[in-house]
Amino acid sequence: ICERIIPFDQARRELWVKFATLEDYRRDSEKLMQLLEDSDGRDMVVLYIESPKSMKRLPDRNSVHIDEELMVKLTKEFGENNVKVVEKGIENTGRML
Repeated sequence: ICERIIPFDQARRELWVKFATLEDYRRDSEKLMQLLEDSDGRDMVVLYIESPKSMKRLPDRNSVHIDEELMVKLTKEFGENNVKVVEKGIENTGRML
């Protein structure tokens, strides 16, 4: 028995941005936040620093709407291999329709 129906376009996603080092993150974090501030949505942002291996999920107030325009800006600034969208399972949306 179906308890709820969630359209695929409402499934949450995460925007991952990778930095090679902590120094790279410190140098470019302000630039990243400026690019993200114009985008408002429900998609979470995760920062990953390769060395040392660490990650940080930004608070809900920093959530974005992942669209083509945002992805173009981010990949242009940080490189295609450093920006990734991860689809989350629909069971994690927590919304009843």
